Amino acid sequence: MDQEVYLDQPTQYVQPVSSDYDSIQCNSILRYQVQYSDINGHTQYVVNTTNSSQLEVELSALSSCTAYVVNARVVNNMDIAGSWGQEITVQTAPSEPSIESNPFSNGTHWLMKWKASWCDIPDYQVTYHYALSGGLFQQGTTIQTEVVFGEGIESCKDYTFTVLASYLNVNGTSDTKTTMFGIDCDQKKQGYVIGVVISSIIATVAITLMIFIRFRRIHSEKDVGKSSTTQQDISTIDTDYQSLSKKYKESEYEGIKPAVATSQPRHVYANSQQSVPEHVYGNTITN
Repeated sequence: MDQEVYLDQPTQYVQPVSSDYDSIQCNSILRYQVQYSDINGHTQYVVNTTNSSQLEVELSALSSCTAYVVNARVVNNMDIAGSWGQEITVQTAPSEPSIESNPFSNGTHWLMKWKASWCDIPDYQVTYHYALSGGLFQQGTTIQTEVVFGEGIESCKDYTFTVLASYLNVNGTSDTKTTMFGIDCDQKKQGYVIGVVISSIIATVAITLMIFIRFRRIHSEKDVGKSSTTQQDISTIDTDYQSLSKKYKESEYEGIKPAVATSQPRHVYANSQQSVPEHVYGNTITN
């Protein structure tokens, strides 16, 4: 475990140990030395900074949940060291917990579990701080390695769960996982997508079929020559009638002569059952 220690500027000069006072520059700081050991003083370590402007060092390979005593001193350009400064105590945190990949859900409640953190000391008690976010926010503290959520949780929705361990109010590194709450959510999502695709296909086919039927109906009405045609169809028949009149002599329909149109024409074809037509094609007499 790594721990950063910040250094204050020294309040005293380097104490010389040489008799050559002319060559000793006590005001010129070359670097700092940092010494640390566990609170029982079993092992001591010394770390040197690279220059006088470096005011922090990272202490590595520390035991978790352990108190360390740290102090520092200055070294000048003649490698003459000053006295050790005031000691401080640094407390390390527990290890990082690990959230389990597949949380249990029964459709109404959600059980989140994680692997326990550990400390390198006997008889310790770790506290866990957790939070759940994603459209809501729930947080709490427990000494267990699991927690149950229920109220306010929506099925088949993504939520982010975070948990960290704490010892003597020193928080460790957190673990975070985003997962979906609910039962068979993947299958439900796939079924929803398939349903949307099928509905889209059915709608497309239905619209295409309606257009085709409408197209066939219009052409069928023109071919059969129903009198119940639209205004647009009447205009079309008028145009066809004028064209046939001009080409009467060249018409392939022998014996078919255009009738005389009145001021208010109605249109039918020869042999039609319509009563009292004003003009027709063929040898039908007009009124």
